[in-house]
Amino acid sequence: AGANLAAVVALRALEEGVRGPCGVVMFYPALFVHPSPSPSRVIAIMDPLLPLGTLQMVVDAYAGRFLKKYGEDMRRVHEDKGAKVQLSAALRRRFHHLSPLLAPDELLKRLPACAVMASELDPLLDDSIMFVRRMRKLGREKDVMLKVASCLPHGWLNMYFIGDKSALDASK
Repeated sequence: AGANLAAVVALRALEEGVRGPCGVVMFYPALFVHPSPSPSRVIAIMDPLLPLGTLQMVVDAYAGRFLKKYGEDMRRVHEDKGAKVQLSAALRRRFHHLSPLLAPDELLKRLPACAVMASELDPLLDDSIMFVRRMRKLGREKDVMLKVASCLPHGWLNMYFIGDKSALDASK
């Protein structure tokens, strides 16, 4: 939730014309809040820290009613890159305030530099990859960085504090 919030705050600052952050740092972000299947979600079905059932409960608590009403529209915007889906401007803003991956190109082109830290065994890994890939397609190669920690689950940074060696190494 923290990485999603950081991305949304940066997008909102751009929309409101106020000074936003100089950069956005996101650790294992949820950038497409939608119960859609993806390779990383399927692979991580038995993730010890964020199993698929828990991920679904979190998504339902965070946006369940909104997704019941607009989830299909969000999926279509994501798949069609928004080109063919007719929605009000206010509803489109709500989509990317929930899922920054759905932000329009003109906003993402102005987003400050982003550092994304993901983990190989995270159900949200594909969100990070899709976001970074989209930023790069918009010509933001120098402004976006992705680092994927190998063999670690979602929330691996919490393991740093209990002395897990792989989490310690990945945090360097």
